[in-house]
Amino acid sequence: MHYVRLQFTRDVLESHHACGEGLDFYDEIADDNGNLVIEWSPLAALWLACAQPAFSRWLRKYGLIPRAELSGCDLSGMDLRGADLADARLEGTDLSGANLYEVILESADLYRADLRNANLSYASLKGADLGNVMLGGAHLVGATLNDACLSGIDVSIRKE
Repeated sequence: MHYVRLQFTRDVLESHHACGEGLDFYDEIADDNGNLVIEWSPLAALWLACAQPAFSRWLRKYGLIPRAELSGCDLSGMDLRGADLADARLEGTDLSGANLYEVILESADLYRADLRNANLSYASLKGADLGNVMLGGAHLVGATLNDACLSGIDVSIRKE
């Protein structure tokens, strides 16, 4: 499978006025010449969204990275708390039992995703597409669902 190759230099980040924390993170992962080349795979997108959620959002805002493409991935049981997955494509993704506490999923495409028994407490799902999502047993305390598409949601609890 081929993925988009992204290349960064510190100068590019500075020209977009990156914050100090983002620049420090860049310095940690760049090569000895100050360059960074990343194959933008689902794993890279997920890693950045979890490791540096604010920097990930900033990079997307300035068009320096594409949105996360995680459709059809098996992320069941994963601890993704605090990740920034705004605008991510998660169509048909298995997030059952995942810890999505305080995750940002604003405008994310979660159509037909499996969120059964997931912890979505305090998650932001503003404007997300939750069409035909399986939500049985999910924890939604404090979750924000403003302007989310909620058509066809399945909240039944199935014993397997």
